[in-house]
Amino acid sequence: MNLSKGWINTPFLPFMLTEEVGKVLKEQRELLCLSRAQVAGVVGISPETLKVYENGERTLPFNIYYKLVQFMKISIGILKVDD
Repeated sequence: MNLSKGWINTPFLPFMLTEEVGKVLKEQRELLCLSRAQVAGVVGISPETLKVYENGERTLPFNIYYKLVQFMKISIGILKVDD
């Protein structure tokens, strides 16, 4: 597994690197015509925090990642960056 291109190994759960994941999340949110406030409210974060994730400024915690992909119906495979 190439850590520089996709996954960060942790003792418990994988966390996604930010730039590509944020891009996909933002694109999907916009395709669904959802505001940041709408999506953030459903997953339990602030719109400002969602913006930080979408812009790739912070690593996305797995629990938030999972809520986002479930709510926006994103295939988890889409978010994994291939080697």
